[in-house]
Parts: sequence; C-alpha cells; structure tokens
Amino acid sequence: MMINKCFAFVLGLVLLIGISSAAAQVILIESPGCAKCAAAERAISGAIAENEDIQLVSYKYFSAEGKQIIRKYRAKDVPSIIIGNKVIN
Repeated sequence: MMINKCFAFVLGLVLLIGISSAAAQVILIESPGCAKCAAAERAISGAIAENEDIQLVSYKYFSAEGKQIIRKYRAKDVPSIIIGNKVIN
C-alpha cells in the first residue's frame, strides 16, 4: 500500500513539475540498507519506467558526489528526491 502511495505521489510530481523534457533527471539520495530509500527507488522507477526521456540517477549520501548534490540542493534527509530544482525529503 505504501509503494502505491509513493508511486502516485512521485508520478504526480513528475507531471506537475513538467519534467517531460528530453534527458530530464530525477535524483535520489539514498543510504545502503535504508528501507525507505529502497521503497522510494522502487516507486520512482515504477513512475518513470514508461517515459524514456526521464532518467533516475542515484547517489549514496556518503559519497563525494552525494555530498556535493546534498550541498547544492540543500537536501536534509534520506531518501531525498530531487526533481528539477525541487527537493522532497
């Protein structure tokens, strides 16, 4: 049930923000072993699976790239989902 709500939420955000432009990205900041992070990744993957123009990019919060993304977008928690310039913690 939680996955379905996450799926609907992420799909709604993707449509609302208008991320259907070519080569758009959804960024996921995650932590290994985090159940919420795994659920978020499944929900996002399901929401964007049918749109080949949207790419899911995942970063581990402790990696150099992950820390850079966290600073850039001011993400505060894991999982964090970044669509366009919007951060969902």
